[in-house]
Amino acid sequence: MSWTEEQTKESVRRQKKALLIAIPIIPIVLFALMAVFAYVVHHWFMEPPEYHVQIEQLIERGYLSKDFTVTEYLDFCENIEQSLYDTYDYVCRWID
Repeated sequence: MSWTEEQTKESVRRQKKALLIAIPIIPIVLFALMAVFAYVVHHWFMEPPEYHVQIEQLIERGYLSKDFTVTEYLDFCENIEQSLYDTYDYVCRWID
């Protein structure tokens, strides 16, 4: 079965329409995948749940104030005792 010229033009028109829809979707999907990857990396590797638990414990035990500054946080990590470092390793791990 051979296509008529009219059927060929209609097919080309539909393909162009499909491309106009599909082409913008590809970068949107890729951006969404990168955003999900960045979220996972940040929340599970850079600041894992243990990080937040350990910060709360340090506040409860008086090593850090509830509204601690970055300077106080860095001072704590620079002068941390080895026994505390073994217990609170997530808190100071990514500073170096």
